[in-house]
Amino acid sequence: MPLRQDVQDAFATLGLTPEADIVGATKAYKRLALQHHPDRNHGDPSATQRFQQACTISITFWRVFFSFTP
Repeated sequence: MPLRQDVQDAFATLGLTPEADIVGATKAYKRLALQHHPDRNHGDPSATQRFQQACTISITFWRVFFSFTP
């Protein structure tokens, strides 16, 4: 089954292949979230937006990994 475009974009943003597992996706998300967290980027008004995009990616992965059954 081909992946939706938003799922493909989420994998690409995290630098993952579609064959990635939940552990790899979680590590990549945490790395991205910490990098863009507003508390770590004082004075950067776009940090909040980048962090929110990382959270959206996380939601996408939860849907992918937990809504499909093998």
